[in-house]
Amino acid sequence: MTSTPIARSGISVTSRSIRSLKQHKALLRAIETRDPAAAERHMREHITEMEKLVFSTQEWPVGSTADTAQGPLPSKMGESA
Repeated sequence: MTSTPIARSGISVTSRSIRSLKQHKALLRAIETRDPAAAERHMREHITEMEKLVFSTQEWPVGSTADTAQGPLPSKMGESA
């Protein structure tokens, strides 16, 4: 049986799922209350955690979409690359 990157990292899928759900709910609340600063803060927090998790536990094969992505990511919500 092949383990997933999350399983290899020793992180419980349940604890990560719960944390992600809480982050998504916080983001949704910020959007619903029309608080763009809070929405951006919650989204950046979630993305940063996901990047750390994925890139610390997975090696990307040469030629994967991670290698072929075009240009830098925008530094702020709404900016184009």
